[in-house]
Amino acid sequence: MISMKISRRPLNALVVKRLLSGQTSPKRSETEALRAPTLKTTSLPSGLIVTSLDNRSPITRIGVIVRAGARYEPQDQLGLSHTLRSMAGFSTKDSTVFGITRNIEYVGGSLTALTTRDDVIYVLENDGNYTDRNLKYLSDTVLQPAFKHWQIKDNLYRQKADLSYYRDSPQLVLIEALHSAAFRGGLRNSIYSPDFMIGKHSTDQLADYVDRHFVSNRTAIVGVGIEHNQLLERVDKWFSTMSRGDRGNSGQSKFVGGEARVDTNSDTTYVAVAAEGVGSKNQKDVLSLSLLQTILGTGPRVEFSDGSHTKLGEAVAKTTSEPFAVSAFNINYTDTGLFGITVAASAQDIHKAVKAAVTQLRASAKSISEEELKNAKHSLKATTLLAAEDQNVLVEELATQSLNAGQVVSLTDYEKAVDSITVQDITGLANKIVKSKGAMACVGKLQNAPYLEDLL
Repeated sequence: MISMKISRRPLNALVVKRLLSGQTSPKRSETEALRAPTLKTTSLPSGLIVTSLDNRSPITRIGVIVRAGARYEPQDQLGLSHTLRSMAGFSTKDSTVFGITRNIEYVGGSLTALTTRDDVIYVLENDGNYTDRNLKYLSDTVLQPAFKHWQIKDNLYRQKADLSYYRDSPQLVLIEALHSAAFRGGLRNSIYSPDFMIGKHSTDQLADYVDRHFVSNRTAIVGVGIEHNQLLERVDKWFSTMSRGDRGNSGQSKFVGGEARVDTNSDTTYVAVAAEGVGSKNQKDVLSLSLLQTILGTGPRVEFSDGSHTKLGEAVAKTTSEPFAVSAFNINYTDTGLFGITVAASAQDIHKAVKAAVTQLRASAKSISEEELKNAKHSLKATTLLAAEDQNVLVEELATQSLNAGQVVSLTDYEKAVDSITVQDITGLANKIVKSKGAMACVGKLQNAPYLEDLL
């Protein structure tokens, strides 16, 4: 009888081993390909943090993250980070917009920028053979933007297009309104420029903002698809002139709670209800709330599913026969966060739907079974691993962890941390949340939308 064993090794590892089985001395390049990805972090004397993930990818991605997001904008210069983001790739003191665009695109590369309330992130992607050549343009964009007044004017259409997209996305309007109601201070600032500030940011204001915030101890640089020593050499070559010292706004914020209501003519009404969450530096609490979020439900995961199989979905489905959407969310900033639920339903059913979702949140805060926690852990780890397959998401996550914690948690350590969370960890934190003051935002036809006092 021939016995058979089921291998638990990855299929690609088995294939590679089979291809090499007839060779006594594999080539160096093939040996290199068999090595596991290497994750390393170095904190430089300047305060700059450098992290690399050498995964042998032919594409190299370099991300520069700076703690200069919307929360750090002066109150009389709201929208500065929006202007900064939309002008990435414009002329610098050493390079023209034509030179940056032509040289990066000529080799099939790309340069993108995004902002959050905490950070501004620039990402360069290209064939690894052209990384050193293109890093000049990434460095120029980050360290030496020119902000020429005619290019600021030329950029207005981009910002107006951003605002048009934002206004047409009720989910985005909802989240921005929720922050406006929930916080006092920097986190109240929107990542979109107010209408009245479009075209009002001057060359001097933008240059001063960069000078104050784009400093080494507010910055991290990450590379995916590059060896660590090579990345350190390139950082020394292209970013060694970065200023030191911290002269930026503190971005101090306080959760105060409250309501924001935005009337529109939409047939669907959107509501978000939240309490103060936790900051990203507290890994245990972040994971506890992430597991609670998973237990409650984050919407459908299968195409054409209505999402009614989740705890929140089951609760809301009993209140309406119309289409609806409901999900839990967990937003984490450096020092605080938001945890809550979003509900979208018809205008006539929105009050009942939100009430049912909030009731389910309170019930789950008191009682979570071991089986529910076990399933949530499997789901959360799978979601994280799948997200890490997207290299752009991976760069952003590595950059954020590097800047916030000075190091990056490996996936193995992450899984161990998830497994260490207990039911008591979750319910203890959840009960504090449901008993604390709340914040709420509503967007759509609001004649039947609840008020915060209706839900307490």
